[in-house]
Amino acid sequence: MRFLIHESSLIELISCLIVAILVLDSDLKEAILTSTSGVDTILAAWTQRGVGGRYEVVAQPPLCALLILFRDVVSHAHGADVLYDLLITSPPRLKKLVRTLIARVSDIADRYARGQVTTAFALEYLHDLLDIIRKLLHQQHIWTALFKSGELLSTLPSALLIIACGHTDVKVWTDVAGCLRHLVTFCFTGGMGSINPMHQVYTALSGGVLKVVYRCLVNLPPSHPDFSFVLLLLGDFAAYAVYTRVVERFTSAFQKMMAMPNVQTLSEEVLQLTSTITANLSVKIDWNEYHRGECTSESKSNVRRRSLGVSLSVSLRLHLLGYIESFCKSSMPAFEALQEQKHGANVPLHSLVMFADLVSIPPALNVTKIASYKSALDGGLAYGRRTVGFMRQFLQRREIHLAEVLFPYGGCTIRVFARLWKDDDNIFHTLSAIFGLIDSNATEREGKTARQLRDYQAGELGHS
Repeated sequence: MRFLIHESSLIELISCLIVAILVLDSDLKEAILTSTSGVDTILAAWTQRGVGGRYEVVAQPPLCALLILFRDVVSHAHGADVLYDLLITSPPRLKKLVRTLIARVSDIADRYARGQVTTAFALEYLHDLLDIIRKLLHQQHIWTALFKSGELLSTLPSALLIIACGHTDVKVWTDVAGCLRHLVTFCFTGGMGSINPMHQVYTALSGGVLKVVYRCLVNLPPSHPDFSFVLLLLGDFAAYAVYTRVVERFTSAFQKMMAMPNVQTLSEEVLQLTSTITANLSVKIDWNEYHRGECTSESKSNVRRRSLGVSLSVSLRLHLLGYIESFCKSSMPAFEALQEQKHGANVPLHSLVMFADLVSIPPALNVTKIASYKSALDGGLAYGRRTVGFMRQFLQRREIHLAEVLFPYGGCTIRVFARLWKDDDNIFHTLSAIFGLIDSNATEREGKTARQLRDYQAGELGHS
């Protein structure tokens, strides 16, 4: 069988034959999918190039025998284990599989452009292919191999645009949104600790993901459930513009998106969000241009000498602290308005904890009475004696302020609880800070935008 597979012209026939066997004989299916030789044969068929050096696509809608074969292996508990063993023991096999998966994304778009497959078939094939990739990512070494180069995340948006561009049918863009849900998992789960989430976001932006988002927002009615998801996704990418590596790439991609045709047809909800993003970007660009690398000497020494127990670099911590200083200064009028609205004008701001959720766009702002905040801490959000010390000093000195700020970071939310000093010029300076990572497992974060993940974690964080 392996010999026949290497005969390119026979791949389609052999694949259809194996699929027929799997469908007709459940016992034989179990034997094939749990044997090393059976799985290895299917893997060989999936990664073998066909006639003309292209990967074979058995385009008989709604079936593709090769896709079904490999999907059955990945979806079968024991078959997946056999596959993982084969990939672990043979790096060349893993490398070939990764090359095949990425090539098949662009190949199906090319086949569509040549008129060889229909729109419905191409999108269904791509969706199933992404589902296979998602299931494979439970293994960290596969995750690293797939995303280290960034080629998959840069190829996927362009493939979606080739297939769907020119269509206005809601069904087409619903299918595209379904593919975007997989992209969310790839972008915002942080590479299982092996890949920086900034790398994922930057690569997807470089590949044109905002163009896909824009097309979805133009072609999906606001009442459609996928419309809300795509709008959240746009806010997700905007929230990552707080990071130095992402802000310039996002700004460029966002400006290109807003220069696309039919902007005037966007719904009021989308236009409000894009207006907010534009305003926020001007603040973020100013901060990155004029304050990059700045931090008080006291803040630097505090960050360096304390082991924070999280996998965040010193430069990233300093960047976030500097951003918090800038954000508190620029947001002070909004915090003061919230203070008067929620607690009455008689409650001084220095007796309140400022809270900013930068995962959402526009940022969610809040102020919380010390008593309420302490109650939340007593309810389980405890960060030790340093937090109590922060609050004690905060109550004793009027120039000291406390700010809790949340940032998106892959499959986690970064929580920074900062002790700030406000000088006579109303400039904030970080004295010290407590960093924490609120994590979630793969099942909890799968397919969720950063905003949805943040809402899921709200109970742990003590905020709604």
